[in-house]
Amino acid sequence: EAAVHEFGWKDPVGRRMNYGYEETEGEKWEGTVIGVVRDFNVYSMHRKIEPLVMRLPWSDWPGNCVHVKISGPLHETIGRIEAKYNEILPDFLIDYHLIGELYDNQYQDEQKAFTSLQFGTWIIVIISCLGIFSLSIYMSIRRMKEFGIRKVLGATVGQITLLHVGHFLRIAVIANLVALPIAYWIMNRWLSEFAYHTNINAVLFIAVTTISFLLVIISAGYASLKAGVMNPVDVIRSQG
Repeated sequence: EAAVHEFGWKDPVGRRMNYGYEETEGEKWEGTVIGVVRDFNVYSMHRKIEPLVMRLPWSDWPGNCVHVKISGPLHETIGRIEAKYNEILPDFLIDYHLIGELYDNQYQDEQKAFTSLQFGTWIIVIISCLGIFSLSIYMSIRRMKEFGIRKVLGATVGQITLLHVGHFLRIAVIANLVALPIAYWIMNRWLSEFAYHTNINAVLFIAVTTISFLLVIISAGYASLKAGVMNPVDVIRSQG
């Protein structure tokens, strides 16, 4: 398909094409187009799909490579192939590659980056939860007298919890407003290195924001709820 687009052909099947120079022996060939194959990636997604012509060889020599499609146990099958190869061509070393491994090796940098980011993300989440939880407990202790007075004046446990959690939610909103644009810029820069890539969906950022708010509510809500159910008289007396 990429070759058809490059040549500007509208009806490629049946067209004649040639390649090479007549004065170069073995390098001149010509033929008739019998079909068009859908575009596929020979290389990684970093590169655009290039024009490609697939044809029969110009001689009976099969070349230096043989493609073998394996079905069954991988290592056992490869072992049998090696044994048969050494029996037929004992003077030539066998060198083989697995197509799946060749494909995966094109994305080694991305796989390493994914593993590092995944590990780092979990560390950050754990540290963030511990930080919010610790800060929430500290602030609830500092505001214990305030909570006690509010309860005496008729505030419910839910209202006190909402008041305390709301403070941390405002901090979370500010943090997301700062972090999400930076994350969007970094992701765009990384995706721009690929010729073919997905588009960044707003649903992803909504999910991240929702998760961060849930972490804040769970971490800060526990401390404020514990402070809210305490006897207000004991709290005011101890804080006095």
